[in-house]
Formats: sequence, C-alpha cells, structure tokens
Amino acid sequence: MPDTDIICARCGKPARIQAENGKVCITCWRELRAEKRELKTQDNLNRCFPYKTAKKLTDREEQIINEVMEDLKKKKTKGL
Repeated sequence: MPDTDIICARCGKPARIQAENGKVCITCWRELRAEKRELKTQDNLNRCFPYKTAKKLTDREEQIINEVMEDLKKKKTKGL
C-alpha cells in the first residue's frame, strides 16, 4: 500500500498513513483505540456485576418508602 497524505479527522493535522481507508493520524488512532478498549472493559465489568447497576427496588417500592420516611419526618418535627 502506498503512503497517503490525509488531514486527520480528529485533530485536523496533516498526516501520512498507510491504511487504505484511514481517516485519523497514528496518534489519534492510538487514543481512539485506548478509549474504545476502556469502554469495552467497563461494559464487560458491568455485565459481570449486574447487581451494581441493577435497581434493587421497583418504582412503587421506592415511592412507598419515600412516603413512609416523609411521614416519620413530619411526626418527628411535630414531637420536638
């Protein structure tokens, strides 16, 4: 493949690349690759630990708990 002169789509600097359909310079390509790798790793961790991201209560349960806590606050402030 011949070297190709392009303008990097990410940083806007001129670059010489050897990829056929390349649109970014080597520096930006490395940064994008690291970012994608980090996102993939985080996504895999989230799949492994669904209890961290999953809601433990339903919306109705949350509403009931909030109402009870507000009632307790009101009673506590009236008692003081």
